[in-house]
Amino acid sequence: MEQSDKDGSNRFFQGLSSLSNDRKNADVTIWAGNHQILAHKLVLDINSSIMEIDDVSFKKTNGKYHVYLSAEFEENFELLCNLITSFYTGNIEIGENDVNFVYKFAKTYKVHWLRNKAFTIYERVLTEKTFIQIFQFAHSICCEDLKGLCLDYLTADVINLLLKTGEILKLDYFSINTICDTKSTNFRLLPEIKKFDLVCRWFEADVLNREEEDVISV
Repeated sequence: MEQSDKDGSNRFFQGLSSLSNDRKNADVTIWAGNHQILAHKLVLDINSSIMEIDDVSFKKTNGKYHVYLSAEFEENFELLCNLITSFYTGNIEIGENDVNFVYKFAKTYKVHWLRNKAFTIYERVLTEKTFIQIFQFAHSICCEDLKGLCLDYLTADVINLLLKTGEILKLDYFSINTICDTKSTNFRLLPEIKKFDLVCRWFEADVLNREEEDVISV
């Protein structure tokens, strides 16, 4: 970003920041369970699509809006407050332990700049040790961008290590199916025997896991 763009962005958020303490003219109450956050529709509209998402429940009373977020965002209300505050300031520190919450919020409510910021954290922390967790999270929120990041990382060396440590066996059927069907260049270049070994090892482990579950249930 050029200096002129940075200066313009700073001035823009300085203008929005002046609204952050203007509780008197806040025309939106965001509800997360029994907790509430006061905000301004103008700021929400500039940063997100919270007021436009079909599955967001909201009502308008006496010229003011009440927006009810998905229950899943109640679990970390303090972080949620920080996210809404970032709509006014353009600044937020995202810890590695919080990135899933932030990314899911940004994806759900189409906060594009926040989603991009969180995505760069995944790019930085994606390793053999974090691959399974990130890939499964990507599946859970149906995120093609995150899936693509993981699949592009899945080289022969990574697969060998995941097979060696047994981490690959933690994936469910849908994740394995995605890996096998991927158009990722790295995976398509793998020898067929390596792909076959991956599927066989996973299938064998899956059968054993299901047999153990049947024994426990009996």
